[in-house]
Amino acid sequence: KARAHCEQHLLLLDVSTSMDAPHYRLARAAALALLAQLPESALFNVALLGTAHGARLLLPRSLVASASNRQLARALLPRELVAGMRGCAAASALLTAEALLQRARAADHEYDVRMYTLEHGHPPADSRQPASDALLNVLLISDGRLSDAECLRQLCRRNSAHLRLFAVGVSADTSPCRDRSLGRQQLAAIARCGGGKVEWIGSEAEAAEVAA
Repeated sequence: KARAHCEQHLLLLDVSTSMDAPHYRLARAAALALLAQLPESALFNVALLGTAHGARLLLPRSLVASASNRQLARALLPRELVAGMRGCAAASALLTAEALLQRARAADHEYDVRMYTLEHGHPPADSRQPASDALLNVLLISDGRLSDAECLRQLCRRNSAHLRLFAVGVSADTSPCRDRSLGRQQLAAIARCGGGKVEWIGSEAEAAEVAA
């Protein structure tokens, strides 16, 4: 039986310089709430975003969102802000994660072909991997100050047939008013290009409810 994953989710968590400790606490709380709501049949991964080391994926490959795999992701999510990540480069993380999801789909297809061959004694007449119509749901958690915002918008537009981007904006009182305004404009524009929407949170209570 084919093990098709109809949903694929990628959480992009901003840990760049602009995300100080209060911002990160909000972002982490939102990430935990979103992880708890993932359908168990979906594939998922989590990436920490910062240009110093590129995108740091928490999981070596995209995994099915079983209770144990979600618990693994929660355990790997840093409790404190990661030091030295510098600016936030979300577009490169998205490209990396898309490649991982494609490899996961290919591995599933190879498994299906092997199982068919074992059951019937011969491979299927057409063993080519079918095109996937699954959407990649990207959940970007950030203060909105992204170093590659225009590149990310272009990436969303180019992949609009199979990608949706939703954003959770974190806004703490530690940010200057001008920076908060810029972040809001950036995230709103990115979400529009990704066919999604943006929701802003300012407290851990709001973060816990973001997936409701």
